[in-house]
Amino acid sequence: MKKALRRYWQTDFWREFFDTFLNISDCQNQPNLSHWGRKISVLLKEDPSRLRETCRLLRIQDETILQAPSF
Repeated sequence: MKKALRRYWQTDFWREFFDTFLNISDCQNQPNLSHWGRKISVLLKEDPSRLRETCRLLRIQDETILQAPSF
C-alpha cells in the first residue's frame, strides 16, 4: 500500500473504535456491529471527500491483497 489510512482524522472516533475492537473481554460481550456500521456511515457522510478517498484506498488495498503471493 503506497498511502496509509491515517487515523489523525477523527482521532476520538478511532480511539474508541480500536479500544472497542481490540479489547473484547469475552465472547459474550461482542461489539455491536450494527451500531458501529451506523457510526462509520454517519462519519463518512459528514465529509463526502473522505468517503471517496476511503473507497479508493480500500480498492487499492483489495487489489494489493489479491495480487500478493499466498503462503
